[in-house]
Amino acid sequence: MIKGKIEDGLHPKTRVEISGNFAAKKFSLLVDTGFDLDIALHHTEASNLGLKAFGVVSLDYANGEKADEPICLARVLWHGKWKRTTIALSKDEEPAIGTRLMQDLVVTLNFGNNRLTIEEHAKFKSKKRR
Repeated sequence: MIKGKIEDGLHPKTRVEISGNFAAKKFSLLVDTGFDLDIALHHTEASNLGLKAFGVVSLDYANGEKADEPICLARVLWHGKWKRTTIALSKDEEPAIGTRLMQDLVVTLNFGNNRLTIEEHAKFKSKKRR
């Protein structure tokens, strides 16, 4: 189970480690249900990890702006295991986790106690073990 908190009663965040070509770093990432890719990182952070772009993706920002942004491959420590993932390089300073990374998981936002949990669903755990 991955845990996080709802900062200021509004912003669900969790900490995860992302590994690039020559560095790894833990990030506090916003859980963004409006972002349908894996992870978004600012260009500078991606460069610090040694990530290299291999393509472009079209992003729709919350302010209505649309932009074609580079994408990279990296690894994320996700539920105790390193997972290959796609990182969209964003103009936004705040890193985010998108819904593609959360597929087949149960995400609980408890605004009453400012807690976030991301856990594997029993239905999907049993399929993986077979």
